[in-house]
Amino acid sequence: MKKTIFLLFACALTLMNSCNNNEKEVKDLINKFAAAVQNGNKSEIKNIYPLVQDGDSIMISAIPLDSMKISSVDDSTFLVKMGNSKDMTIARSSDGKMTIKKSHGLFWYESSQMEWAKKVGQFKTELDDVTNAAHMRDDRFMNEIKQKIIDQVKSGLKAQYINSGFRESDFSVGYSVKVTNNNDFEIPGDMYEVKATLMGFDTERLVDVVAQRKTLTGKSIPAGGSVTYSLGRTDAEYGSWRAGSVTVTDVPAEVLMKLYTPRGNEYDEFIKEHGEPELPSQPTTTVDSNSPLKLNMNGIMGGCGTKLTFDTEEGTLDYNPHGNSLNGNLQHRTASLVSYDPNSGDLVIEIKNGGKKTGNLDGKLKDGTYSGRFKNVNGHSSSFSFK
Repeated sequence: MKKTIFLLFACALTLMNSCNNNEKEVKDLINKFAAAVQNGNKSEIKNIYPLVQDGDSIMISAIPLDSMKISSVDDSTFLVKMGNSKDMTIARSSDGKMTIKKSHGLFWYESSQMEWAKKVGQFKTELDDVTNAAHMRDDRFMNEIKQKIIDQVKSGLKAQYINSGFRESDFSVGYSVKVTNNNDFEIPGDMYEVKATLMGFDTERLVDVVAQRKTLTGKSIPAGGSVTYSLGRTDAEYGSWRAGSVTVTDVPAEVLMKLYTPRGNEYDEFIKEHGEPELPSQPTTTVDSNSPLKLNMNGIMGGCGTKLTFDTEEGTLDYNPHGNSLNGNLQHRTASLVSYDPNSGDLVIEIKNGGKKTGNLDGKLKDGTYSGRFKNVNGHSSSFSFK
């Protein structure tokens, strides 16, 4: 009986130590992530949270350890609640590496942008950060809204050229362009432009020809008001100026949010018609510093004799551009890991010439051979096989 009690106690102690170790690992990972965010270390951020995209903004401070509430979802997944509606789901992969798989409340947006996005249904607090981020950068939706505003603004703008009269002393005519804003709001000077064209006359062909063009922009137009651009005086025998229609070149975010009245569900309607934006997918298992992936292989790539030397995450690719042997002056390239799935053997290695990417080796590592296709940045590919 005593032995049984001892064994139960030993099992309980082991389980408790395991829980404590997991909790410590999770806390260490979160504060490591917070430090990477504060230091702007993008590579470390993506190493810990692989689904973060380059354009995403994250705001997180060092978190007091005793304020975290960590619970186990299963043997390798942990939910961390940090207060203020912030949480993370952290998972341990088969190789033992912990990463953030999902979060709420960590991604940051400017307050007016966030307020507007919520009103049109583009941002929803119940969705995870990665999904909301994909919605927030959905240019398809924003461009559709922007085009509606551009059409609205343009309908209230009008350009007309003004002839200030003929002057006999130098046989010239003065020209200017008047731009009128019939909208009930001011138009910033960098939001529109008018093309003015000086038309001359080809006496040999007896036709009008374009002699000069000017782009008129930069003056803010008050609501219900107008501005004038002077084109100077032109020789009456030489030609005359004509003004085209007004082009709305851009709608700044603050103007767009002021002019568009949200209904609350337009982004949902947009998604129904056009589909969800592409979401980043969880990358295949990448090789860490403890991986046994070490390659020293020779073979043929695109008809060239090639040698691949690779150690965990970095390596070199040497090849003979003039034949399938490895003699003579070899070309040298650097190689770095993109992804590796030890279960399927799928291995992708990026090749660079200096600091410039030339393409990827995309193939399968199996039974001591690595074969597939080299896909260069211009869209061409060639087969390779190493062993």
